[in-house]
Amino acid sequence: QQTLDDHFPNQNLTVVFAASRDKDWMQMLTLLWKRASRLILTAYRENPRALPIDELYGAAQQLVATDGRAGCSIESAEHPSAAWNLARSAASNNDVILATGSFFLAAEIMAKLEA
Repeated sequence: QQTLDDHFPNQNLTVVFAASRDKDWMQMLTLLWKRASRLILTAYRENPRALPIDELYGAAQQLVATDGRAGCSIESAEHPSAAWNLARSAASNNDVILATGSFFLAAEIMAKLEA
């Protein structure tokens, strides 16, 4: 969170997030939730360790319920490429889009960008 604040102060942050079920994804989600203005949840397709979207979405809804912070929208997309498109669709030139949570997610998004 501090790194994002240091490098992108006062900029809207859209986060595309997917994680492996055997990682500390809840801690990652909580930290990102504190900084993001928009959170787009997805699951990568090329690895069976991917955490299902419904589990991620449920955890994010719990953060909303317990934190009550207004302003961070939570969305989901079935595929990483759809999540990336969703992130780009509403981003301005000054916004930051961060795809994070797993190298598996990054690889699938990079393949889309290189196509």
